[in-house]
Amino acid sequence: RALPDSLEQLQGLLDVFAHWYDTDRPHRALNRRTPSQAYTALPKATPKTTAEPEYRTRTDKCL
Repeated sequence: RALPDSLEQLQGLLDVFAHWYDTDRPHRALNRRTPSQAYTALPKATPKTTAEPEYRTRTDKCL
């Protein structure tokens, strides 16, 4: 490939590469899945929500 003439052209080449790298290229360590497939295969961790305050939470009140 020819060298890009501007930063915009370089960014375009990098965007094309990143898309190919993440969505089209199978990876041997991921059982031939793409990184995108491996990333979306399992649900992501989320913070647990609880209605009760933690034992370390202070509940002082100003008088």
